[in-house]
Amino acid sequence: MAKKVATPKAKKGSSKSAAKSATRKPSGKTASARSAAAPRTQSSPRGLASLVRQVIEASAGILRLAPTWVPRSFLMPGKRLKLAPQDLYALGAHRGGIDERWFGSTTPAANEGAPEDEGLSYVVHEGKRVFTLREAIALEGPTIIGPSLWERYHRWPVYSKFFDNLGPIPHHMHQNNAQAALVGQQGKPESYYFPPQLNAVGNNFPYTFFGLEPGTTKQDIIDCLARWNQGDNGILNYSKAYRLQPGTGWLVPPCILHAPGSLVTYEPQWGSDVFAMYQSMVEGREVPWSLLVKDVPPDKHHDLEYLVDQLDWEGNVDPNFKDHHYLEPIDVADTRSEGWVDRWVVYGKINGEELFSAKELTIQPGVKTVIRDNGAYGLITVQGSGWIGKTRLQTPAMIRFGELTEDEVFVTYEAARQGIVFDNTGSEPLVTLRYFGPDTNPNAPEVGDHKRFAVHVISDLVKRIGNSDTATARQLENCLHEHEPTIKPTGRFAVALANRKVDRIDESLACLGVKHLSGGRTVPGRQHPQVALVRFGNRIFQFFRIQSAISSRYPRGRSWKPYTFRSADLPGGIKAHVDIGTASKQLNSSPIIGVGFGKIEPSGWFKNRKRGGPAFSPPR
Repeated sequence: MAKKVATPKAKKGSSKSAAKSATRKPSGKTASARSAAAPRTQSSPRGLASLVRQVIEASAGILRLAPTWVPRSFLMPGKRLKLAPQDLYALGAHRGGIDERWFGSTTPAANEGAPEDEGLSYVVHEGKRVFTLREAIALEGPTIIGPSLWERYHRWPVYSKFFDNLGPIPHHMHQNNAQAALVGQQGKPESYYFPPQLNAVGNNFPYTFFGLEPGTTKQDIIDCLARWNQGDNGILNYSKAYRLQPGTGWLVPPCILHAPGSLVTYEPQWGSDVFAMYQSMVEGREVPWSLLVKDVPPDKHHDLEYLVDQLDWEGNVDPNFKDHHYLEPIDVADTRSEGWVDRWVVYGKINGEELFSAKELTIQPGVKTVIRDNGAYGLITVQGSGWIGKTRLQTPAMIRFGELTEDEVFVTYEAARQGIVFDNTGSEPLVTLRYFGPDTNPNAPEVGDHKRFAVHVISDLVKRIGNSDTATARQLENCLHEHEPTIKPTGRFAVALANRKVDRIDESLACLGVKHLSGGRTVPGRQHPQVALVRFGNRIFQFFRIQSAISSRYPRGRSWKPYTFRSADLPGGIKAHVDIGTASKQLNSSPIIGVGFGKIEPSGWFKNRKRGGPAFSPPR
């Protein structure tokens, strides 16, 4: 049983004043702003059921949704959600600025003083809000979200949102199911993706603290909580910040401490709003104790050991935290030559379960394609214009509070499975984000799969390069196929592509199934193994002139037979560099992606060559 530890008492009268503030009625101006939000059509229960079916049929399963704005009293808006500046405090300054927009939500926001429908998405029909998505699913659940999800959850159990803040959010966690059940709630895992279209500026602090440094003790964090009313309790001294990069993301399980930074974040998550703030001050502003214990049983509100025991300790002090939580986009298929690409941006399992996932679809101007998915999804447009089925998509430049837009829809189960026509009729790429519910995409990638090489036969590169070295291409493909049967030799020039910068080639090859890599050293009186580097745009591919570049059958010391690889200027300004000095200069300023083995040492190549040292270092 957790021991109760005395905590510093709050200043006298502070809780009463806070309660009074939380129950204040909005000013006349705020009420007027709220009434501008186009009240929904009122219907009887029987009439509502008929209306829901009518709207589903009329929309062909593509339900238009109204913008759902949510304020947070303890944060400052980042002003990048396209909400008009004069409407940032449309719900009243006492409620806080509007810094979140929720998508496809059937989950109410857990804000003090909030109306009962805050956070709920409304379906729009014929220019009016007609009912909430939650009401529609309650009446037509199997049709809208699919029979499997309906049978298991009897609700749409996930939602997504943009959150946009001027600075960081306090270090906090979300309870797991067992902990949240003690207060009648559900736990909350979540995920992040940082859309480049909304992150032209990073605001005050584009870094996120995750977890706790290895070696941190529970007593360290208990001591932080005991200092709550002494200013900054210093909990960030025990954490590590990661610089946020637009176009990447993270997967965050329950009970993991995190202090999200100031990038606009797309956040697919479980349908719950439980949290516990463990940081007492952020950017000089007080975080009330009530935000630490709002989803904790009343008898545990001052039990510091219990509050610290809520944390997943092993997960928080994981020395390889980034490897287990960091995400980068992964192409669903090789469709870029067709003018569109669909990419996984949120994926991975939490405690062995696939709870949510998300994709980013980019369609070039003038391109039309059919997208089929395994289940229902919520969609938001972040760039461009066009059509989804017979429903218009238009990315807004500015949105007034209460205004209806054409950038958000919810696609029903059957419509998604039958296939939806996306048509870019604009002059710029049409980019949409769509998120899915649990167990919808069992074949989605796992966390860390962005490091794997996706091996493709790139037809446009084949055309540009030509077939001048067919023998080398076949050798390479056969070698890859030997260790990765899914790679089929085609006789054309196959190249290994990566979705991220790779600086250890042996790690990349290990992803293809290589268990052992030989190291190369110069032999007195003989030429060292030559390295050919081919630049394609900003990427460099490397090929080693050895017998079996990724074969595990040749231990160190065996003789090597070189590949034939022609060093020549290639069409389109592409060059193949084989000179070691030139290559090292290229590598010093370029991302490295390659097929070969060993670890590239650009700074040491030329020196090693002169003194007869290793041409490249063997894997460690």
